[in-house]
Amino acid sequence: MEQVKYILQSYPTRVFYDKVCCNRGTLLTPKDSNSAHIQYGPGLTHSRIASKVLVLIDPSVSSITIPPNTPTLTPGMKGTFSTPNANVVADVYVTTGDRGIIGIEVLAMHRWCDIAKLARKYRLGGFHHLVCLKVARAGNIDNMFFVHFDFIRHTAKLCCFAGIGINNNRAVDLHPVISNAQRQNLLADLGIGPGGWQSHSEIPQLMTLHPQGPPANHILRLELYGTESVEIQGTQFVPIPFDTTALDVTIDLAQLVEFLAVRVRLNEIPDWQSVARSGKI
Repeated sequence: MEQVKYILQSYPTRVFYDKVCCNRGTLLTPKDSNSAHIQYGPGLTHSRIASKVLVLIDPSVSSITIPPNTPTLTPGMKGTFSTPNANVVADVYVTTGDRGIIGIEVLAMHRWCDIAKLARKYRLGGFHHLVCLKVARAGNIDNMFFVHFDFIRHTAKLCCFAGIGINNNRAVDLHPVISNAQRQNLLADLGIGPGGWQSHSEIPQLMTLHPQGPPANHILRLELYGTESVEIQGTQFVPIPFDTTALDVTIDLAQLVEFLAVRVRLNEIPDWQSVARSGKI
């Protein structure tokens, strides 16, 4: 097996932007000098979400019994994975031995259209799953979205799983309530259309162009693919070296949103407003 190395890296300096769109004619421009602020690191929205996701996935990973003399499943944050095909820097990850199998990206100031680029990189890097999390303001709700790529089954799912009310900073179960115009804006920003995401066959296509509601019981399940799983196609993908039938890594999305809502109410995430506005649909 090829060796993959992962190391901790520091975050670059980032500038907050007023609007982040790709296909609706809006340029990516910094705020004016009076309101702009440079933040060292990715910001508290990013770090709060990433650290909470790590806490949420840890029990499901730790509960898996690993056969003797088999690489362990290990969750972590900010890992760099280098392979002959791609270099991936994951905000949150799960590894088997030294290979990344699950990657989670918190898209604080990334553009929506960066998601397809990330998917291509993670797929080339041999990851089985990529989950992209993003906050997007729509009306008086800061919507919470995820895009889940399952590279083994070659599927992609877009979900609006909850939100936080702007007026009261309380968690809202959406199921999802965004207008048709907002949906069209979202698809345009994602790069869905001719010449965009759909033009790249190696990237899994969305199962539906309508954002779905939260998964059952608000639990996002990431299936583990081992030696007895579905047929794995693609030389970059390596199965987990034991039988993983009926095993998965889970994220309790309800707990994630409640945690964030409390932090926002307590004003512990000062960049939340900027992040939500940057993803506005």
